[in-house]
Amino acid sequence: MKATGRRRPKDSIRPPPPPAPSVDHHRQFSRDSDASFASSRPSSLGINRSSAGDALTDRSYQLSAIRTINSFLASHSSPLSLKPPLPSAKDISETLKFLISQLDFPTTKLEDDLPILLKHLNCPIKLNKSALKAPGTPHAWPPLLGVMHWLVQIALYNDHLVSNLQCFDNTFVYALDSYLHYIRGDDDGMEAVDREFMGKLERERDAVAEGVKALEKEVAEREGEFSGRIASVEKILEEKEKELGVKVEENNRICEENEELKKRVELQTFNARDAERMKRELQAVERDITEAESVIPKKDPAAVLCLNYSSEHALEAWLKRLKLGNGLQYVLNAKGSSPAEVLGIDYKSALKPALDSFADDIKKALCQSWKS
Repeated sequence: MKATGRRRPKDSIRPPPPPAPSVDHHRQFSRDSDASFASSRPSSLGINRSSAGDALTDRSYQLSAIRTINSFLASHSSPLSLKPPLPSAKDISETLKFLISQLDFPTTKLEDDLPILLKHLNCPIKLNKSALKAPGTPHAWPPLLGVMHWLVQIALYNDHLVSNLQCFDNTFVYALDSYLHYIRGDDDGMEAVDREFMGKLERERDAVAEGVKALEKEVAEREGEFSGRIASVEKILEEKEKELGVKVEENNRICEENEELKKRVELQTFNARDAERMKRELQAVERDITEAESVIPKKDPAAVLCLNYSSEHALEAWLKRLKLGNGLQYVLNAKGSSPAEVLGIDYKSALKPALDSFADDIKKALCQSWKS
């Protein structure tokens, strides 16, 4: 017999909290926890009160519990933080209120609501109201720390459950709807739910397949772009290597030329001192020629001819001493386009000293010609 109607379940099977908390009502939606405290079975802390008290007052346990609580507060973007060894009463109260709110428990007054919540969740730690009235005292701090640490474990487990339910929410709703139609004998409704769910799965599958294809296409494009960039970089690298080879060859050639020039300089008969002396002599000769030209009248052709003859004679003597042409000791560069290139890079240290050494002879020859 088929049912005439059905009621679709709500998204959440947990009813909203009542306006006023009560023990009987909170037992209807209590959730057991794997945090070792929130279980209906007797706790190890509840069995041995002395060992539980020793654990709460242990220094290492307190530091570990404070770190766990602060980490939970930071993960939920809470500005609260407990500072060891004894936080302020305000920080303790605000932290307790925050933890209670994370458990979706309505609270109006901490001193009245917290004991109800702890009793409802079967908390093994006994907490007196006097501790809630003066939470910042050394006597009240250990049990309050134990309660806060226990509530953090409950909240962490609840967050874990909520995250898992969100992952399997669609499957859970489908199974619940199908089962409701099944127990009512509504085969048509169950088939409709099946078709709807399978259609949704197929659409999700197609969407995932399209996403995979798009990602594969993007990967292929990125690989092609990467290969193109690699090819261009390799081409540039090859060109740079060729340029480097040319530079290396040019450097080697220049080094060889330098070595050859050094050898040629070493073979020269003139040293730096001779070159400097020749330079001074040449300057003196040029100065004497200038003075002689200024003294000789321009209208006296015989004097001019004598001066030219004397200059030629001095130059011939100079050339003979240099031995230019045959048995060369200093070779000129016939391909040079400037005086520096014709004489070479070492003419100042090699040629000029030799030229200066003839300045006195030329001067004497000019003086003798002038006197005659």
